[in-house]
Amino acid sequence: MVRIANKQEKKRIAVILQTICATGIRVSELSAITALSIKSGMVFCTSAKKAIDHTYIWREMKKLCEEAGISKDKIFPHNLRHLFAKCFYQVNKDIARLADILGHSSIETTRTYIKTSLLEHRKELVYYIIDI
Repeated sequence: MVRIANKQEKKRIAVILQTICATGIRVSELSAITALSIKSGMVFCTSAKKAIDHTYIWREMKKLCEEAGISKDKIFPHNLRHLFAKCFYQVNKDIARLADILGHSSIETTRTYIKTSLLEHRKELVYYIIDI
């Protein structure tokens, strides 16, 4: 979707998607990202200088879906946070640290972010069987 957003010259949503995926922050936390060296205030804001909200991101993601070949019913801004969690856990295998990064008070909440699907389990099983 980032590639499609850049192709369509939608730089704002491209950078927002990358930021959420790279940091795992919530949409509501985007307003905390500021650029003091440029000007004070939010980096991600509307043309009226208001905070970007969930609805804007969801709407823009839906617009990018078709060209990106992604089903619209699978696109939600919060899924980017889950993607961050899965990627972080695959690399670090540290659920306690991930819970801290995501701001979860319970590791059980974090576990819901990194659950693997039956299809993912099958792929892993096939990989291990072929590797043996």
